Amino acid sequence: MASVVSELTWLESLLTDLGVKLPSPALLLCDSQAAIHIAKNPVQLKKIDLRHVPGTEQVADVLTKALSSTLFYQCLSKLGAYDLYAPACGGVLEKPMYKGP
Repeated sequence: MASVVSELTWLESLLTDLGVKLPSPALLLCDSQAAIHIAKNPVQLKKIDLRHVPGTEQVADVLTKALSSTLFYQCLSKLGAYDLYAPACGGVLEKPMYKGP
């Protein structure tokens, strides 16, 4: 989160130098309430809006953590991932159906 805040601060400075004014603070979502409380800094509050997102809704987890199959397929669906090998009717990745013996 610290490196993201650093990058956002730099990007805002660059945009300001180019004459672009941002209409609202940058939104940063984090699933750690402790990290949010530590990161809340009165100087940065006007530039970055820190908000909590429950771990079950953290879509980035599909790229960084081992998830249950249900949560894995929910995250893929939220990302708009498609199964390239599905029929041409646009098969979005879904939880595979178990076909017993």
